[in-house]
Amino acid sequence: MSLDWDIGDCKNYEEIALGTEIEGDKTEECIWGSMVVKFQDITETNWKEWYARYQFWCVMKGLETDLEPKDIHRRIGLSTNVFPDEPRSKWMNSLVKKQLDELVRDAKYQIEQVENIETSEKIEMEKELVE
Repeated sequence: MSLDWDIGDCKNYEEIALGTEIEGDKTEECIWGSMVVKFQDITETNWKEWYARYQFWCVMKGLETDLEPKDIHRRIGLSTNVFPDEPRSKWMNSLVKKQLDELVRDAKYQIEQVENIETSEKIEMEKELVE
């Protein structure tokens, strides 16, 4: 499914259109960020929550962002086809579950790598003893 979006309802949308220096990049980050924060639109009501969720997600993933509250506020009116909007509790539970699952997978992978190295070293040592 494609990610559809519209900035026509944003104040001074010409200034934040894709392709404009700096502001266009921020608009694009907001468009893609809508999939992370699970909001269809940036509104007067939700822009602060939108910003907080995006910042929280970036911190959890170890990512940097230049988006500031003023950047989100400037994009009130941005709409996407992200649906449905998720309440904070559902969004948080999903985010934490995914992060924990990822950490468990990573821990398992690291131990498997250590075990593979130990097995390889043991085989090499046994070969040297036979020679």
